[in-house]
Amino acid sequence: DVTAASTCSAPAAPANGVYAAGTLCATQGATMYSGNQCHPTCSAGYAINGTTRCVKGVITEKATCIPSTFSPSPSSTSTSPSPSPSSTSPISSALVPTLAAAGPFVAAGVACLLNLLCLGW
Repeated sequence: DVTAASTCSAPAAPANGVYAAGTLCATQGATMYSGNQCHPTCSAGYAINGTTRCVKGVITEKATCIPSTFSPSPSSTSTSPSPSPSSTSPISSALVPTLAAAGPFVAAGVACLLNLLCLGW
């Protein structure tokens, strides 16, 4: 015997999508039992995102239709500038004269000590 606590009411179809006739979610408010799930059909240019799912009387996930050319929002991509070389320097700029005096090569942010150990800043 299935109790009311293990059923859900089918939600409305997602924007830009429909639930096919004859499926559990085809009629908003229809009874879904725990474990039932529905997949919408999305309009042209849209793709299914997720599944509508009933678990122990709760809709735990609701399918949506997203643009099929979906890309991350600008806020989710980093637009911050790269750190300046001085902020990520592994050696202090005060050491440059010392390294220059000790090795044969110092130029353009690279110091090679005794032609064996090269450090960049």
